[in-house]
Amino acid sequence: MIDRLPSVGRLLKLRQKYGDERLEAACERAIAFGDPAYKTVRRILKEGLENQPVPVCLESPPATQFVRTADELVGHIFGGEPWN
Repeated sequence: MIDRLPSVGRLLKLRQKYGDERLEAACERAIAFGDPAYKTVRRILKEGLENQPVPVCLESPPATQFVRTADELVGHIFGGEPWN
């Protein structure tokens, strides 16, 4: 926890330039993207992105079909021809 103390100090210094509300919004946005690093929060504030909506990430449906058959992929192990 102590190793993050300098980052927290730098983040809190951003309050002086951008204010509490903008900093809080930028931190929330950075957390939503999974990257709450100082550089990320600073960039969000510099570019004014803190109030932009976070894009909705749609999950891909699970694969129901493979491009190659099992024989094509591992058939060479059992004496078949390799696919490439």
